[in-house]
Amino acid sequence: MQNYYPWNTQALVDWLNQELRYRTRPDLEAALKVERHVIKSWLTKSSPAITLTHLRAIAEYRGWTLDQTVSWLGLQPAHVQELINQDSSGVRESLR
Repeated sequence: MQNYYPWNTQALVDWLNQELRYRTRPDLEAALKVERHVIKSWLTKSSPAITLTHLRAIAEYRGWTLDQTVSWLGLQPAHVQELINQDSSGVRESLR
């Protein structure tokens, strides 16, 4: 999935690096309930992909609302709408 909207990836990277000072990557992946390659992608790609599922996982982990997480990462309304649309498409696909 390609991101077409700018967002604050550095906030995510800084936070992940801070979390990785206190836990291993596998532990953080398990706590966030994300696939193994996701955190690596977030840390290494200049324009990493993020999904609505990822945003929900980060929000839950941090004890934040989804809106707080979206705001913290600087996601634009059009980007959020695209993520919602993609999430809805996935739900529809899984129902077939």
